[in-house]
Amino acid sequence: MISNNLTEYEILKRDKGFVEDWEMKTLVSFSKDYLGELKENEKFCLKLAGVLGGRYEAENLGKISFIELISFSGNLARQIKDLPDGAKFELKIED
Repeated sequence: MISNNLTEYEILKRDKGFVEDWEMKTLVSFSKDYLGELKENEKFCLKLAGVLGGRYEAENLGKISFIELISFSGNLARQIKDLPDGAKFELKIED
């Protein structure tokens, strides 16, 4: 969660540093050069999610359908939401 309400979000959108981090233009540009343009409903992603130790580097970049990205992200978030940092767990992949 990035804000508690719309007012807080509007304040964040006026912060240059937040906008740069949110838009990730440098990473998007690099990803386009490295992986090519996105197809319709496709997004760039980290092959190994950042929360699991995935790094923002070329070898960990990929493309995924937006629906799959949202599904995986939500599934992962649900599985780790109450775990302390550094906890070990077994990731369950759902179809």
